[in-house]
Amino acid sequence: MKQAYESSRLFLLLAAAAFSPSCSQPGKADNKREIHTPSAGFIADTKQGRQLFVEYCSQCHGRNGKGTKQGPPLIHKIYRSDHHSDMSFYKAAQLGTYQHHWHFGNMPPVKNINPEQTGHIIAYIRQTQHEAGIE
Repeated sequence: MKQAYESSRLFLLLAAAAFSPSCSQPGKADNKREIHTPSAGFIADTKQGRQLFVEYCSQCHGRNGKGTKQGPPLIHKIYRSDHHSDMSFYKAAQLGTYQHHWHFGNMPPVKNINPEQTGHIIAYIRQTQHEAGIE
């Protein structure tokens, strides 16, 4: 009897996880909103990305991406492209993201930023990671 109870409990937990909002489809937030990326032919500019990073991101992530008391460092091995793809940065900027590696709380969406600006910022972050030996 106990084994049947444990099996049904496990099934319910797995079913709940499969349908929870945190298990959304890649490229979608809560299965309702698409993630927008730059238009075809977009060429990222790291200089512009640095300026935009300072304007939109540095308050929480630090002027050089090394973090602050409000947000984590982006120049960190956790944010390598093989663990956090560029798409994860687009998603975080557009929709915000849940806290999952650090203790800073959830990240809200970045107001008034477009996909091209985000693309420039991502290029700057990736270049800075590369210069720091994070790849």
